[in-house]
Amino acid sequence: MHEDMLRLLRAKDIGVLATASENAPHCSLMAYAASEDGGRIYMLTSRSTKKYRNCRRNAHVSLLVDNREDGLPREETMALTLEGDCRPVSRERCEQLKQEILARHPQLEKLASHPDSDVLEMEVHTAQLLRGATDSRFERLR
Repeated sequence: MHEDMLRLLRAKDIGVLATASENAPHCSLMAYAASEDGGRIYMLTSRSTKKYRNCRRNAHVSLLVDNREDGLPREETMALTLEGDCRPVSRERCEQLKQEILARHPQLEKLASHPDSDVLEMEVHTAQLLRGATDSRFERLR
């Protein structure tokens, strides 16, 4: 993943996850933790949520991460769109990943300790970084 993409992904920790069910989109604001290379995104959620059910039925998702709250001029605002497959992790990996997510998001402790919580892992296939309205960079990762 390009350095500018990784820099934005690491600088931020909240994005909008887009899932779909029966051809209807659903967006969720999500706290996340990313792997070192940006190729995997980890998100904590409850199994009873619509996004969780959607990922189980249709793993193809998109995640948008941006820096608009940084107060930059519009032409310097960046938006990173990641596309890939998102699935619950195995039980063996779940507790370890919860700890990694909590290191970045301690406010999620109550959710992490709930018996209904689970970790979704997004395997990133493509990444597109838009800077301003016209400067775009696209990468296929997988």
